[in-house]
Parts: sequence; structure tokens; C-alpha cells
Amino acid sequence: MAYGVKYRIEYETINRNKRTIDILKDGYIGAITSLVPSDNPLEISFDGNVDNIYKPTVGEGAVITFYATPLTLLDLFTENHQEFMVKIYNGNSGTNLFWQGFVDADIYSEDYSAANTTLITIYCNNGMAALDKIPYFNTNNNSYYTGTTAITYILTNIFDKLAIKFTDIYTSNDLRIADYTTNFFFYLELAQENFIDENGNCFSCRKVLDSIAGGLGLVVKFKGTSIYFIDPINLHTPSKGKHYNLTPVIGYGETQSNVGEYIDISGNTLSWYNTGSNLDIISSKDEITVNYDPYNFENSKYTFGESSNWLTTGTFSNKTGYYTNTSISYKGWINYHNKYNGYAIKKEINDAPEYGIFVGNDAAGATGYYRYNFPQSNITQDGNIALLLKMKVFVNTHSSENIYNEETETDVHMVKMPVQVKVGNQYYYGGNSWKATSTYIYLDVVEKPYNFYYYLGSSHVNDKWNEAELLVPLRQSTEENLISGNVEITIMDDFRNKNSQGYYYVYPLGVAAKVKNLIIKDVEIEIINLNTGDKIGNEGISCYSSKQIQITDKKLEHKITSGTGTYGCSRGAFKTMQQVVSGSNISGLVRSTSGTGGTMYPTHQLILQNLCSQYKQQRFKLTGTLDVKSYIMNIDLKLIKDNKYLSGKAFYIVSGKYNDVNEAMDVEMIELTNTRDNII
Repeated sequence: MAYGVKYRIEYETINRNKRTIDILKDGYIGAITSLVPSDNPLEISFDGNVDNIYKPTVGEGAVITFYATPLTLLDLFTENHQEFMVKIYNGNSGTNLFWQGFVDADIYSEDYSAANTTLITIYCNNGMAALDKIPYFNTNNNSYYTGTTAITYILTNIFDKLAIKFTDIYTSNDLRIADYTTNFFFYLELAQENFIDENGNCFSCRKVLDSIAGGLGLVVKFKGTSIYFIDPINLHTPSKGKHYNLTPVIGYGETQSNVGEYIDISGNTLSWYNTGSNLDIISSKDEITVNYDPYNFENSKYTFGESSNWLTTGTFSNKTGYYTNTSISYKGWINYHNKYNGYAIKKEINDAPEYGIFVGNDAAGATGYYRYNFPQSNITQDGNIALLLKMKVFVNTHSSENIYNEETETDVHMVKMPVQVKVGNQYYYGGNSWKATSTYIYLDVVEKPYNFYYYLGSSHVNDKWNEAELLVPLRQSTEENLISGNVEITIMDDFRNKNSQGYYYVYPLGVAAKVKNLIIKDVEIEIINLNTGDKIGNEGISCYSSKQIQITDKKLEHKITSGTGTYGCSRGAFKTMQQVVSGSNISGLVRSTSGTGGTMYPTHQLILQNLCSQYKQQRFKLTGTLDVKSYIMNIDLKLIKDNKYLSGKAFYIVSGKYNDVNEAMDVEMIELTNTRDNII
């Protein structure tokens, strides 16, 4: 995007400070039109929540008013939410940028009945609201963002979608990744599948930003060309602040940089703008709950009979006594040297068909296979979970493909189907063995409970649909190569031959040639708990603190979708390259900015600690108007004290409305604790 300045507004504040507001249009090349400012040309507002200061993202909105000839600025009313950019300077254009954002394309107001000039009001956002309208989707190749990657690259994907650019990033936090680093941008990772919901809809970029910051207990703010990730409690200790570059990637070059400080309202640099300040009370919370609720990957099922899975529909042909469709093909499936790409069969022309894939040992040299990679199935090894591969298999022992004829059938006790299971770049070898080279294992088509060898005579799988399963533990005996990534399965077209050890795939011996073909349908994978055998649910983790004094509605519920745990299929689990096994789920973070050792806690417990420390007791709230000429729009990164009347207390600005002409801000401030409760 190349922006050119189309409109400009210039004026002076009450303190004779010059302001310049530039309104730029994407692709504009031409003269700059000067607009006449109103008596109150600029107000900037932000809204937090005094009942939960850990709302993950806080946006800012600007209201700009000026005079112009009626109907001459209707081009500001557009469906493109980034077509018009706004840059506000403390001085001449191009110097001391203190606010940037976009014109809200769908909010515009002017007096249509004015004869000469009219007062026009436009509404703008600092980019945070624009992220609400942008899906977290890779428009370059029209695909989801998938795979586990460092937070720095996820943030890059987000911020690259904004036409406004940032130069610096700051944090104020006291979180450490084990004994290694405090740089969570570089060394914490997330599975991007967590940002795709159960219906296949991707999150907005702001919701992704909420998920990342919320999972760390941080608040994100855009300030001019800088981005801040802050824990409000840490503003008491400016030395905990850090600065990072945004190039070559976000989070590059961590250095200490003060963030926060105390400003005494009874001193010389800050004062109440006028009378009317008020003190109020924020009630304590009797119950505080943190819900870590990611979208766990539970299962994925491919049903060949669903028309949405058909790449080509094909046509049915009369085979005398039955009908087949061998020209159908299925989305996502790779067919290598097999007789048919897809397969469907039915007895009568008006019958409902059986759809699936055909396995008949018809590939040249018996090297054919069908392969499928389950989309958004990102999982990671874990000691207590397993992958359960399931499919329905028809074992046809008739002389032709006609599964409906009345020929004498042949008893088949078991068919061992060669399959390949791959997670990421690791192949399953059986037991707890995984390697980076491909191999085949066997999925048994056998009746339960006759799957033990000495019971096989009671198993009959021929000429009917059978439920076949293969359990694959997601752990390994040597943890050198992480099992992590999407699940891919391969079904080999080779069930009537001997394996490399001379064992037959079909039992009893001697009947393999009687099996004409197999039909496979309804292929499914699901994650189960190895300890219980139960299917992994989509429940997260809740932790709470309660005074248990009385039944009350004074509750605080805080939801996060990124955190620590619960399983290797938990898409919202933070991972790190600094673990023993690179990329495995972390068990927690240490609340310490330096050194080694310390207790590691799950992130939801660290967040609960913050909330309980802040809201376990009543807190003062101050409202009023501050003279902020020395700070303009960064005052909410400071803590306000009143050593004359409220000595020992510090206040965090949660909401504000800044009037630029008066260089004053209406504020709502809450007393902020400077200590944290112990985690029990």
C-alpha cells in the first residue's frame, strides 16, 4: 500500500503547541486539501474495565471534527477499512508522531442542509478495531495459517495485515521460560490450528492477539509507533520493562528499558485540570475464576459418502446385477497406481450407494497406495494420549466385485491391512518406536473379542462391513525427535501377499486368493486417554478462588484460550524450543525476571494470582480530568499517586478521554496493588 496525504488539519492547543492531522488515502497522488478545524478538533478515547484490568487488548478511538463544503468528503465513506489512514503529529507533519490509525469507513456524519460549510465528524481507530475485521488467514495462498510456530511469527502475520507500521515493542512483565529466557516472542510457540474453530472459521486477528496476550496475563496497547505488552502490576517496577526491535523479526534484540513509573498528582508535572474529581469504591470479588478453554483436537472423520468430499462426482455403470461408479474421486486423497481413484457400488439403480476406496491388489508390483493428510490435526506427543485410527472395511470373497450376489462365501478370520501412520515427519514403527524413515504396520480387520490369535477361528469378517481399529501411542522410547504435526495415513494396496518375514496378511492360510477386494469407508482418527481409554474431550482447565463468606453475584470470570496443558492435542498449549524435547508443551512459567530455579506454575494459575491480588479487597476508584500536557497519550502507561491525600496508594488509568485542544484527559483510575498473593 502506498499512501498519500489528501487532507490536512492544523491548529494550536491551549498551550500553543502545534498539531497536525494528516488524512492519507491509499494510492493517492495529488494536492493536499487543507481543512478548517472546529473548536474541538480532536478527542481520543480508550475503554478498559475497572472490574477486570486484564482485558487483553485495549483499543483507542479518535473523533476528528472540522469544517468543509457539504458533500465534498463523501469519499471517506468507503467499504475499505484501511483505505484512509490518519497520522497525528505533535508539531509539523512528519515530526513527533503520537497517534496513528484508520478512518472508520462506516461511520461518518455531516450536516447535509448547510449552505456553505458544514461541520463534519469522522471516527477513527488506532488499528486495534481494524484487526477485528481482518481474519487470521493467509491471503497470499488462500489458506489457513497452520502448524506450530513461534509467537513472533504469529504476531508478524497479524501486524503485516495493517497498513500502519510500528518500530518498537515493549513489555512490562516478570515471566521467565524455565532457566533460559524472558523473551516469550522468540521462545514460546503455539499451534495455529487453535485459531480455527470447530466449523472451520478462522479467528479475527484481534481475537488471535487476545488469545496470545490473554494466555500470558498481559494487556496489549498501541501507542504511536510502539506496541506494549504490559502486566499492570509490573508498572510499579519500571526496571522490569524490556525493549525489542521489530526487525528482522518481532522480539529481536531484547534489552532492559523502563516501562511505567510513579507520577505524583500533587507535584509539578501533573495536576487535576479542574475541580470535579471524585473518589469511589470498587467492590471486592467473592469468587474469581480463570477458565483455560482451548480448542482441543478431538477427532476428524472422513466420510466418503458426503458430497462435500467429492472432487468429481463420476457416473454409475450397469455391471449386470450391480452398479459401480469408478470415476468418482475424493478431495484430499492421493491415489498412486490404484485401479480406481474412488469407488461406489449399489445393487439396484435406485439404491443408496456405498462410497469408499477400492483395495484389490491391482497395482503394478503391489506398490499402490491411498494417502490422506487430515487438515488441522496438529498434535504433539504426550505420555498419556494415543491416536486411534478407525475405518469400516468390507472384505469381499465373491468371484467378482459384486458384493450382493449369492455365491458361496469363503470364511475369512482376519485381514492384516498394511498401513502407514505419520505425525509431522515421524513414522510409527509399533510399540513406542518412531522414526523419520517410512515403514508399514498392520491394521487388523478382525471381530472383537476374537482378535487374539487362538480365538481367530471364531472371527468372521468376510462379506460384511467390519469396524477396524489401530491404537498408536503418541510417545516414544527415545525422545530425540519430537512427534508433532498433522496426522497422515497411507493405506497400501497389498493385502494378499506375504510380508518381508514370510507371514501372510489373510487368515486362515491359503484363502488369500479368495479375497477379491476390500472396500474402505468412514476413515476416522480420534485422540484417547491411554490411562482411561476415554476419548479426550474439549474441556479445558478451571481454577478459582473463593472467600466462601456468602452467596453473592460479585464474581469475576476470566477466559483464556492459550495456556499450559492439557494434552498434546491441546491446540492452545504454549510450547517452547527450550524444552528437553524441542516443541513440547510447557508445564508452566516462572515468575522471575532473572536467575535460575524458582517454581514453575501453569499460566492460568499465574493469571489467577494477579486477579486475586488485585480484587481480593475493595479498591479506590478516582475519576476526574487531568492536565496531561507533558504526556499527551502515554499517561496510561504511568501510575498516578496523590502523596498529599492518598499517600501509599498508586492508581492505574483504565479508561480515558483525551481532549487535545485543552491537553486534558477525563480519566477513570483504579487503585493498583503492588504485591501478589502466594499461589496455593
